[in-house]
Amino acid sequence: NFEGCNIHDNTATYGGGFYIKGTATLTDTNVFANHADWGGGVYFGSDGVANFEGCNIHDNTATYGGGFYIKGTATLTDTNVFANHADWGGGVYFGSDGVANFEGCNI
Repeated sequence: NFEGCNIHDNTATYGGGFYIKGTATLTDTNVFANHADWGGGVYFGSDGVANFEGCNIHDNTATYGGGFYIKGTATLTDTNVFANHADWGGGVYFGSDGVANFEGCNI
């Protein structure tokens, strides 16, 4: 679990800020200025399950999914996804099995 964290200025092939294959909960956390080929801010693997509440995902870059690449399951509540950049899916890119619920979010 991550609460009140800043995850920034990271680079990876998958998930510049996070690669989630297990279970994670992020609350009031900022994920910004990260870069990846897949999921600049966050990459959800096919088994990944995550909850985001009150988070800011911004200024991340990727080829697929600037803010998020979702292949697993995500629940986002009161989360802002903005100013991310990608060739496909600036804010969010859904992979073949991606499932997400958004409530009170700004994308």
